[in-house]
Amino acid sequence: MSTSVYISLMPQYHPFDVVKNIPPLNRTLLAEEYQKVTDAFYALGFHNGWLQELESYENYLPDFDREHPFEP
Repeated sequence: MSTSVYISLMPQYHPFDVVKNIPPLNRTLLAEEYQKVTDAFYALGFHNGWLQELESYENYLPDFDREHPFEP
């Protein structure tokens, strides 16, 4: 794979009730985990792409109980 490809790193994972008893799927991403991924992104020579802030997961949670889950 070329290091010129564009990569999007998004820490948006939200566990649903169906995985509440399945570690580590039952939690959001840890800061240390995301830091390892972003460090690897640069260490491997990638430079094109988008890296979201870890806290961005709070802004991208659709509410599937609503008719339009992705609208605020």
